[in-house]
Amino acid sequence: IVYSVGLGMNMMDLMDPSLAEKHNLYLATELSHPNNYSQRINTGIEYIYDKMFIVRAGYESNHDMLSWSAGVGSKLKIGERYFEFNYSFSDTELFDGVHRLSLDIGY
Repeated sequence: IVYSVGLGMNMMDLMDPSLAEKHNLYLATELSHPNNYSQRINTGIEYIYDKMFIVRAGYESNHDMLSWSAGVGSKLKIGERYFEFNYSFSDTELFDGVHRLSLDIGY
Protein backbone atom coordinates (compact mmCIF):
# COMPACT_ATOMS: atom_id res chain seq x y z
CA ILE A 1 0.00 0.00 0.00
CA VAL A 2 1.25 3.45 -0.89
CA TYR A 3 -0.32 6.60 0.53
CA SER A 4 0.21 9.61 -1.74
CA VAL A 5 -0.83 13.22 -1.88
CA GLY A 6 0.13 15.73 -4.55
CA LEU A 7 -0.31 19.37 -5.43
CA GLY A 8 0.19 21.20 -8.67
CA MET A 9 -0.62 24.53 -10.23
CA ASN A 10 0.19 26.95 -13.01
CA MET A 11 2.47 29.49 -11.31
CA MET A 12 1.61 32.10 -13.96
CA ASP A 13 -1.77 32.43 -12.22
CA LEU A 14 0.10 33.88 -9.23
CA MET A 15 2.74 35.89 -11.09
CA ASP A 16 1.05 37.57 -14.04
CA PRO A 17 -2.20 36.07 -15.36
CA SER A 18 -2.04 38.33 -18.43
CA LEU A 19 0.99 36.33 -19.64
CA ALA A 20 -0.83 32.98 -19.30
CA GLU A 21 -1.95 33.12 -22.95
CA LYS A 22 1.63 32.46 -24.17
CA HIS A 23 3.44 31.24 -21.04
CA ASN A 24 2.64 28.41 -18.60
CA LEU A 25 4.83 27.44 -15.66
CA TYR A 26 3.59 24.35 -13.86
CA LEU A 27 4.96 23.24 -10.50
CA ALA A 28 4.01 19.88 -8.99
CA THR A 29 4.96 18.02 -5.82
CA GLU A 30 4.01 14.56 -4.62
CA LEU A 31 4.55 13.09 -1.16
CA SER A 32 4.34 9.31 -0.95
CA HIS A 33 4.53 6.94 1.98
CA PRO A 34 4.90 3.27 0.98
CA ASN A 35 4.31 0.71 3.71
CA ASN A 36 7.55 -1.11 2.82
CA TYR A 37 9.96 1.80 2.26
CA SER A 38 10.71 5.25 3.63
CA GLN A 39 8.88 8.37 2.50
CA ARG A 40 9.62 10.05 -0.83
CA ILE A 41 9.14 13.52 -2.19
CA ASN A 42 8.94 14.00 -5.96
CA THR A 43 8.85 17.45 -7.47
CA GLY A 44 8.84 18.80 -10.99
CA ILE A 45 8.54 21.96 -13.03
CA GLU A 46 7.40 22.44 -16.62
CA TYR A 47 7.52 25.58 -18.76
CA ILE A 48 5.42 25.78 -21.93
CA TYR A 49 5.80 28.60 -24.42
CA ASP A 50 2.99 29.34 -26.87
CA LYS A 51 1.51 25.83 -26.34
CA MET A 52 4.31 24.52 -28.61
CA PHE A 53 7.69 24.38 -26.85
CA ILE A 54 8.18 22.59 -23.53
CA VAL A 55 11.06 22.38 -21.03
CA ARG A 56 10.81 20.09 -17.99
CA ALA A 57 12.85 19.18 -14.92
CA GLY A 58 12.20 17.01 -11.90
CA TYR A 59 13.72 15.40 -8.86
CA GLU A 60 12.88 12.16 -7.01
CA SER A 61 14.16 12.10 -3.43
CA ASN A 62 15.02 9.03 -1.39
CA HIS A 63 14.96 6.72 -4.40
CA ASP A 64 17.28 3.76 -4.87
CA MET A 65 18.28 4.42 -8.46
CA LEU A 66 16.69 7.72 -9.60
CA SER A 67 17.39 11.35 -8.77
CA TRP A 68 17.00 14.19 -11.28
CA SER A 69 15.59 14.29 -14.79
CA ALA A 70 15.23 16.92 -17.51
CA GLY A 71 13.57 17.06 -20.88
CA VAL A 72 12.26 19.05 -23.82
CA GLY A 73 9.28 18.67 -26.09
CA SER A 74 7.39 20.24 -28.95
CA LYS A 75 3.72 20.19 -29.97
CA LEU A 76 2.58 20.83 -33.52
CA LYS A 77 -0.79 20.85 -35.24
CA ILE A 78 -0.70 19.69 -38.84
CA GLY A 79 -4.10 19.63 -40.47
CA GLU A 80 -6.50 17.93 -38.11
CA ARG A 81 -3.78 16.03 -36.24
CA TYR A 82 -1.63 16.94 -33.28
CA PHE A 83 1.96 15.71 -33.00
CA GLU A 84 3.99 15.86 -29.81
CA PHE A 85 7.65 14.89 -29.64
CA ASN A 86 9.39 14.53 -26.27
CA TYR A 87 12.93 13.76 -25.15
CA SER A 88 14.13 13.31 -21.57
CA PHE A 89 17.21 12.26 -19.68
CA SER A 90 17.08 10.69 -16.21
CA ASP A 91 20.13 10.32 -14.01
CA THR A 92 20.24 6.73 -12.79
CA GLU A 93 22.61 4.54 -10.84
CA LEU A 94 22.58 1.98 -13.66
CA PHE A 95 23.44 2.51 -17.32
CA ASP A 96 24.93 6.01 -16.79
CA GLY A 97 21.49 7.52 -17.23
CA VAL A 98 18.41 6.77 -19.30
CA HIS A 99 17.31 8.59 -22.47
CA ARG A 100 13.64 8.49 -23.43
CA LEU A 101 11.91 9.50 -26.67
CA SER A 102 8.21 9.63 -27.40
CA LEU A 103 5.97 10.61 -30.30
CA ASP A 104 2.26 11.18 -29.64
CA ILE A 105 -0.26 11.53 -32.45
CA GLY A 106 -3.79 12.70 -31.74
CA TYR A 107 -6.87 14.38 -33.15
